[in-house]
Amino acid sequence: MNFCRTNNPLVSKLALPAAMDGNSDAQTMVALLYEGGLGVNRDVLEAERWLLMAAERGNPVAWNNLGTLYASKISELRHRWDAA
Repeated sequence: MNFCRTNNPLVSKLALPAAMDGNSDAQTMVALLYEGGLGVNRDVLEAERWLLMAAERGNPVAWNNLGTLYASKISELRHRWDAA
């Protein structure tokens, strides 16, 4: 499947059930959608929540994306800036 702006609602529809079932790759994908506002309303706190779940399952991409999210100094994540 091509990951482009027009497919994002489909990606969300397909990834969300798997993410809710604990699939860490799907959780990382859902986080990406929330972080970028792709097919969903942009919500970096929701992105962080999904990345934390995936990271707890040992997903290396989630760990990487979580560090990048914190290092980007997004104001909604001010409480995490020192931890990054």
